[in-house]
Amino acid sequence: MIEEILSEIKTAEKSAAQVVAKAEERAEQIRAAADEQCAAVEQKARADAKNYRETAVAEAEKSAAEKRGEYAAETRKLCAGLKKDYRAAALRIADELFRRITNGDC
Repeated sequence: MIEEILSEIKTAEKSAAQVVAKAEERAEQIRAAADEQCAAVEQKARADAKNYRETAVAEAEKSAAEKRGEYAAETRKLCAGLKKDYRAAALRIADELFRRITNGDC
């Protein structure tokens, strides 16, 4: 009777050891799959970040080029206006000077 109980205990221990081994094997498979999935997600995140950075830089460069062009156009327009104003002032001064010289007012 005791031998039967001991035999059953040994059988139960072997069965438990097999269950534990299978569980550990399955756990290792799950860990490996999780590591693989994690690596894929990390790689995708890195690629997405790189694409986002490249897009942001390209948009910033485009925006800067557009603003630089707008600023250059505004500057040219302002310079043209100043040249026109200075030319008009120079002509007025020259006319005034010529008038004074011809009138003897200088």
